[in-house]
Amino acid sequence: DFSFILGPGVEVDIGNDSPVFNMNIRYREDFYFYTKYTDLNNSRANVFLNASYNRGPLSTNGGFSFVQTQQNTAQNTLGLAALNTNLIQRDLYNAFIKNQYNFSEKYWMRLGFSWNRVEYTNNSTFGFAYQDRDYYTVPVDFFYRVTPKWSIGPGFRYRYTDLYANPANNARYYADWFANLAITGEIFPKLTTNVNIGYQVRDGSNVSDDGRFTVLASFFYNLSEKTELFLDVTKDFDSGGTGSSVDSIDVGVGARYNINSYLYTVAEFEYGLDDYQNFAGNPQAGREDNLYTFSVSLGWTPPAY
Repeated sequence: DFSFILGPGVEVDIGNDSPVFNMNIRYREDFYFYTKYTDLNNSRANVFLNASYNRGPLSTNGGFSFVQTQQNTAQNTLGLAALNTNLIQRDLYNAFIKNQYNFSEKYWMRLGFSWNRVEYTNNSTFGFAYQDRDYYTVPVDFFYRVTPKWSIGPGFRYRYTDLYANPANNARYYADWFANLAITGEIFPKLTTNVNIGYQVRDGSNVSDDGRFTVLASFFYNLSEKTELFLDVTKDFDSGGTGSSVDSIDVGVGARYNINSYLYTVAEFEYGLDDYQNFAGNPQAGREDNLYTFSVSLGWTPPAY
């Protein structure tokens, strides 16, 4: 089928001219229209709030979002007849705060906290196959400025995943410890990066000190005044929709071209691999999902008036 989305909304900016504090609030209602399965037509709400504070050596950025989604699965691996005629509906919550503090001209740090919640709002349609969950994440990085443009230093991230019980699944949890080397800034002319690379250990339900090489990396290269290239690489632990522990790899590469001051186009290719870990009690043990995505988009930025 083909779906079309109309998303009218409203946006409010507070403190645009203030160098110390500003806030942006957006609300958008997405209306989904299907050309064949019109019974799936629906509307979904989206709320976004972002705020920043900068004063002296401290800069802080925080936000909250609430997003309602509906989607089909990449593969009907559960063998559920309901998946042939229904879409999985989820409410996604996200709250975060990021702090940066400069100790001196050479030394500085990043410290943050984030909370993410996934709620399957029509889970009963699928026999409670999916598990609601909360993610709590605390990253911290200490940096030394090699040059005024880029920094390097040790980093650490702790993440706790809490999966809730339902009529078809028991409660479970995962705890992740990630020690890494962090690099950020313009490491070469026109090349900007943000990298955390190191070793991560996962412990929790049916998991015992399972270690993995982990990388979180993004690269941006200004090829010319009009063209920017980007590369994203992620290798990390995750949890599948049914609560299984997953070793996830994602690689995305693309380019943005500014046609003029109003029009731009973006092309991107992404590959994702989800490897379901072979732990005791994992009903998806040994399963591998490969997902390939290619997208092309055209954007228009209207003039200020």
